Amino acid sequence: MVYGQAACLLGYFQEQLTTNPSFQYAVQLDNVEQITNIFWADVRMIIDYANFGDVLTFDTTNKELRPLGVFIGFNHRRGLTVFGVALL
Repeated sequence: MVYGQAACLLGYFQEQLTTNPSFQYAVQLDNVEQITNIFWADVRMIIDYANFGDVLTFDTTNKELRPLGVFIGFNHRRGLTVFGVALL
């Protein structure tokens, strides 16, 4: 992330915690204190998961270590569906 973006994101998360007590987030750092994973969930996400059980995974690394974002989910017949791909 560009310098300052991580601080803005964490500031947004802190703001959400004060306005929405059900908001949750977690940040995982590597051994040099760089962000490796970010997770967050708001009330709507938690309710949707309870009702539908869907999970969306966003992984931005591939074997060539270029940022690649793929949104994958299941359709109404439980078939794998690619919703979008972005090369960052």
